[in-house]
Amino acid sequence: MTPRWGRISKNDDRIQFAASCDYCAGLVVAETGFFTNSLGENSTQLGHVQALIEKHPGINWSWRPRPELHVSFEHAPEHIEQAAVEAHSGRHYGNYMSAILMARTVIEATAKHLEKDKAKGNLFEKIDMLLESGHITKRTAEFAHAIRQIGNDMAHGDISEPVEAIDAEQSLRLMDEVLADAFEYPAIHSDLLETYRERKQQRGQRS
Repeated sequence: MTPRWGRISKNDDRIQFAASCDYCAGLVVAETGFFTNSLGENSTQLGHVQALIEKHPGINWSWRPRPELHVSFEHAPEHIEQAAVEAHSGRHYGNYMSAILMARTVIEATAKHLEKDKAKGNLFEKIDMLLESGHITKRTAEFAHAIRQIGNDMAHGDISEPVEAIDAEQSLRLMDEVLADAFEYPAIHSDLLETYRERKQQRGQRS
């Protein structure tokens, strides 16, 4: 990105700039409030803006428009995939509590889908049921319980503690592992087994 215009605010230590993409020439806007305004004054001089950007290379910028979100779970049932994508979308747009709560919902929906009428009790029991039925591994069950624990407090209205991006990222990584175990891996293994059987049959016919 090449900055074209910027503004530094002395009052709230905020920096904003508009830039053009070096690849497509598209315009984007970035903003952050997490830096030290060493300049000590307001400024719209591009040189001042570039100097601060270079001085804080690891800064976390908020971009507009945001990068597109590309995530899918093609082997999961449609309603579960939709909820999982929504969980990722929450993280993508900075809605961390929503992302964690939706990840927890995805785990419960997965248990209800796979266990049907047997999926009784609380989420703890549903996760253990998925493990006992062989739908998920022991490691993945631990992941699912981690999501349950992260989301439990929020699900019951205990939201006084701040939720950070890393909390949502970890919850989504764990959720993805559960979905992979429950839906993605079985479908992939089934396709591979079917292909192997077809090729074996063809070899038998040629011999």
